[in-house]
Amino acid sequence: MSAHDYIPQAFEELDIWLTNFTDYLSEQTVQARLGITPTQLNELQVYTVAYHSANANADLPNAGPADRIIRREAAATAIAQVRHFVNRLIRYNDALTDADRIQMGLTVPDTSPTPTTPPDSYPQATIRLPHQCEIELHYADSAAPTGSRAKPPGVHGAEIRQAILPAPPTEDDQLVQSDFSTRSPHAFTYNLSQRGQTVYYRLRWETTRGMKGPWSPILSAIIP
Repeated sequence: MSAHDYIPQAFEELDIWLTNFTDYLSEQTVQARLGITPTQLNELQVYTVAYHSANANADLPNAGPADRIIRREAAATAIAQVRHFVNRLIRYNDALTDADRIQMGLTVPDTSPTPTTPPDSYPQATIRLPHQCEIELHYADSAAPTGSRAKPPGVHGAEIRQAILPAPPTEDDQLVQSDFSTRSPHAFTYNLSQRGQTVYYRLRWETTRGMKGPWSPILSAIIP
């Protein structure tokens, strides 16, 4: 697992993750053991509380595009502040244990050897349409048991190719836009002018060594 994929990108999951992260660090015994001061935690909580409020407002029945823009901006700010906090005070803290990492939702270092062959499976995706102009790809390994979110050994993410086309693609190079995702779901935001058009997707795993697995079947969605 990549060291940078511990924070979920989906809005509701991010809200839950941030609450869990700050709640764990709010315990006095944890603060004392890790050497984190209440002031340092309070500085971080300003951004997580702001995101919680923005996320709640964006989910209201009368929410509009401006509310969702504010939520995206608040999410980006909170994520950046958490990463800075973790890198400065948590990641290289000698008192940090794997149990702490699990409780906080951080990456537990993988000490097993990295596979030297690409995976045989692919990311099997489903499409959700959470809001106007937004599409989410929820994906899991095609060879994993139902309900499992584990990636194949040595894989750190999925390459996602996409394109808005008038007809289904017949060649891979027609999917001209490439994104990389380290955690499901992966969200795409489109312009209002693109509503009603059909977008096509294809995914494949990539290992930490840069080796790529087979492509998934092509998926499509009409931009809401």
